[in-house]
Amino acid sequence: MFASAFTSTDGEGSDNRYTSLGSGVNNNQGEYSAYTYTFNFAFEGTDAQSILWDFGFNDDDGQPVRSDEWNPGNFTFPAKGTYIVTQIVTNPVGSFVSTLTVIVLGTPEVVFDSNGGSEIEMQLVKAGSNATEPDDPVKEGHTFAGWHSDSEFEEVYDFDTPVSEHMTLYAKWTLSSAGDDRCKFPLIPVILGLFGLILLAGTYFLYKKNTGENKLKRLGYAGVILLVLAFALFMVGVTDLDSVFRLLERGT
Repeated sequence: MFASAFTSTDGEGSDNRYTSLGSGVNNNQGEYSAYTYTFNFAFEGTDAQSILWDFGFNDDDGQPVRSDEWNPGNFTFPAKGTYIVTQIVTNPVGSFVSTLTVIVLGTPEVVFDSNGGSEIEMQLVKAGSNATEPDDPVKEGHTFAGWHSDSEFEEVYDFDTPVSEHMTLYAKWTLSSAGDDRCKFPLIPVILGLFGLILLAGTYFLYKKNTGENKLKRLGYAGVILLVLAFALFMVGVTDLDSVFRLLERGT
């Protein structure tokens, strides 16, 4: 990963078997980031006699973490963050310093936002692997409608998709009448039924007063319609405003 692109010039030292490596920080190689803690480093230069790597952090004793291996592989950083990795190569003529900014993003984290439902544990997923679909969360008065990759619930998440970065999945819910104790009293059917009975009673009263036949028919029909509607709403479980909203949501 660490390419040391040396610029060779003729040296004036006493040992002419080596080319001068120059001096100072000659080779800033930019930055590299990855969703992992473990990296491979490699020397790709020429004319170097020794090498020293400084990985940009200290150990538990406060000492810089270093290596004199030419190609330190499977090197693990202790935490997410930004590290300045320095490579110093030397020969009897001089030295050459290369630096690389390593951004350790860590193992991809899949966070589950249950939107008020039961808590779902975050998953650490190796980059390129799939997250495991958890058990469905639960939320009183609601039915779980799947995990989505956006908070607007426009895209259902596919758990067969390899994970490549940190991500948050969002639980979608729909209202459910099952187990909702607030809907036991049939308020709306009762109100509609009362209005229907009032209209029918008014029809009978006007009939006794010899009111016009057309008015009687309209009132009678309205009363019957309200009674039938009240019975139908009661049978399908539409008993209050919450249940009305649930019915409308199912229709959308």
